[in-house]
Amino acid sequence: LVDLKARLVKELETQLDGGVVDISMYAKDVNFVDPLNNFKGAEKQKKNIEMLANSPIMSMDLFKLHDIWIDPKKEAVMTRWTLNLKFKLLPWKPVLRFTGTSEYGLDEDLLVNRHIDT
Repeated sequence: LVDLKARLVKELETQLDGGVVDISMYAKDVNFVDPLNNFKGAEKQKKNIEMLANSPIMSMDLFKLHDIWIDPKKEAVMTRWTLNLKFKLLPWKPVLRFTGTSEYGLDEDLLVNRHIDT
């Protein structure tokens, strides 16, 4: 879990800045859940991140990682973050702000098998 924590810090700092995703850290059947999505698959996870990072409708205004810790009860790495997306289609470009947590669990091969955003 300590290694995953270090890899996630690096990943989160870059993945929404251009959509760069280190797919090697995810199990092929990773389960991704957030308030708007629920799907399985590392490729779908990658495409979801790329869509957010390269959208013609929205742009990343801010991604801030506030905290990252290991939760031994859940056998997971937990993060707390804020994400701002700027809506590009309106002239005043309103900002949508999301603050939440993410849970990253590992399988027996030490790959992320669940990514749950709340």
